[in-house]
This record gives sequence, structure tokens and C-alpha cells, in this order.
Amino acid sequence: MLRLVDETTSTNDLMKTWLTQGCEQGVAVLAKRQTQGRGRHGRAWSSEAGLGLYLSVGLRLRAPAVRLPWVALAVAPALLSVLTRCGAKDLGLKWPNDLLGGDRKLGGVLCESVAEAGTGALVVGVGINLRTPAGGWPDALRDHAVALDALGCDAAPDRESLAASLRVAVVEAAGWVEEGDTERIVQAWSPWDRSRGRRVVVEGPPRREGVAAGLSPRGGLWVELDEGTSVEVRAGEVRFASWGSPEPA
Repeated sequence: MLRLVDETTSTNDLMKTWLTQGCEQGVAVLAKRQTQGRGRHGRAWSSEAGLGLYLSVGLRLRAPAVRLPWVALAVAPALLSVLTRCGAKDLGLKWPNDLLGGDRKLGGVLCESVAEAGTGALVVGVGINLRTPAGGWPDALRDHAVALDALGCDAAPDRESLAASLRVAVVEAAGWVEEGDTERIVQAWSPWDRSRGRRVVVEGPPRREGVAAGLSPRGGLWVELDEGTSVEVRAGEVRFASWGSPEPA
């Protein structure tokens, strides 16, 4: 089921409330505008009406908590498959949850547990840039952001139809996590992986640089450091060294 709202602070926060009130598995909310949209680490996510897709899906997973970090890794390639069917080209992923068009950020996945709603309750938030702002991207985003209308689509797809397809993809991908099929998730991620083989910066402390070497069996990112050792990054920030400075959320 897909529910529509004109405006909310955050679709993730709204879905958290619905989960605590007992809504069923797979219910989703799509907002035309968010007033307090956010990305990872609480960063602001630009959420103006008409420019983006702001979607959250409520899940009740029969899986141990240790598997929940796999949800974003499972969902992200499933979302790109949907966008590819819409005609988008040059799509990719950056660990752990960034959807890319070229080397620019097209969107992201934000997963949040909801302890008040019981074991396995989880919100999967999806934000995707659909249209380039009429005056172009603000200075802070110009080198880092891209929208679906610049990636080979003749026109950005209908927002509600796209959201309905993405909701189905989220629920199906979450099923892989319930089944514990992490190998399938790694295989689904790998063809889209824009980090592998690239120089990356692991923000500290300490700050380190190296070459990304793909997903680890635990869902982290292997990085071959310049000093000759490898590290499994499982939290924090990883960015492409070529970007020069941390990208906005």
C-alpha cells in the first residue's frame, strides 16, 4: 500500500509513528515535500516540491538485529534496477547507501530501526533527485548532485508510479535479508559498485587513504591502505579521493 501526503517533516519520522501504531508490513508513504528531510548522520536533505521523490517503507523483518545493516545494501541495487527500467543510464553505488549518476549523487537510502514498534521494525527511507532545479544546483551541490532528468530519461517518470515500483523493490530486497542470503546481496551490489578500484578517503580519526576493494562478507567495505594493510570499514564516512572534500548529504 502506498499512502500520499502533501507535506511532512520527514517521511521516515511519519513512518516510524505508523509502525508504532501497528501498521502492516510494506506500507509506504510518499510526500510531495519534506520540511526536515535528512540523510546520513542527520544531515539535511533538500526536499522541495516537484524536484524529488521522498519515500519511506515500513518493514517488520523476521531477522536478527545483526542482519539489519544489510538492508540498505540489499535495497540500493534493487532501486537502481527499477531506475534502469525507466531509462536512466550511468547509474552506480557508493558504499554504504549512495545512489549515483556518473560520479554524482542521485539519491540515497536511510534505514532506521524502530525499537518502540517491536523487534525487526525498520523504516527504509529513499530520496531520489527527479528534476534539476530550474536555476541549476546551488553552489554547495553543483559538483556533487545530479537528477534523473539528466541521466538519459526523456522525462522524469511519474512520481507515484515510480514510488509504487520502488516500494515493491524495497520489500523484495528486504526478503533477502530475512533469508540471510548475504551472498546474493553482495552479488547484486557488485555490478553497480563505483567504489571498487577507486582511491577513497576514510574520514577519521584517523583519516586514511587507499583503494576500495569491494564489500566484505559482513557488509563492510574493504580498503587497501597506502601503508600496505587492509581495513574493513563498517561505519563512518568514505568518499572518493577525487572529490576533494566531503560531499553534502
